[in-house]
Amino acid sequence: MFRISTTLILNAFVRGHLTSPKADVWRRRTKADLDPGGEVIAMAEAALETERESLRARQLALEAKISERAVLLKRKGMMAAKEAAKQKVVADFMLFIEAIEKNDMETANKFDEKAMKNTIFTMMNDAGGFGKKK
Repeated sequence: MFRISTTLILNAFVRGHLTSPKADVWRRRTKADLDPGGEVIAMAEAALETERESLRARQLALEAKISERAVLLKRKGMMAAKEAAKQKVVADFMLFIEAIEKNDMETANKFDEKAMKNTIFTMMNDAGGFGKKK
């Protein structure tokens, strides 16, 4: 939010941007009090520039936070996908173990050991896998 300072209001009255009967009276009274060199205007412009710089800095900080949030959400999605893949491997392997325990050869024969090995090796070689330390 912008703060309206007395200097900005004074400047608006003097320049005639704010009009009303009371403003006209006030303008006539205060016009003589203002520095003809424009010191008041320079102060108002400096205050406004400070506000603009502050706003720019806050906007850049907000954009950085938004970017950081997007990166973190992407990482979270990738981690969730990896965890889901690990859970699927474990669930499939548990079905295979249960089939062997129950002597259900039909289910045990459907199990693809080579695909399971490849999946486990891929996960182990991945930075977030089972056995690899960061």
